[in-house]
Amino acid sequence: MILPKEVCKILDIRQGDYLTVKLKGTAILLEKEETRCVFCGNEKDLQKKYGEIICSSCLEKLIKAGFESDKK
Repeated sequence: MILPKEVCKILDIRQGDYLTVKLKGTAILLEKEETRCVFCGNEKDLQKKYGEIICSSCLEKLIKAGFESDKK
């Protein structure tokens, strides 16, 4: 599937990113699946914490900065 360049730029969709396809009535919805750390862009050692996808290195920095490690 080819998406307009402007849409990809606005939504930060890159070649190889995963999209979920859902049907809502007669509409087709595409949702980007996050596969990178929201802070540094790392694609390895990812966890969902604080409602975001975060790599272990950035999570460690957040914990050192005073964030609780058990929040989801």
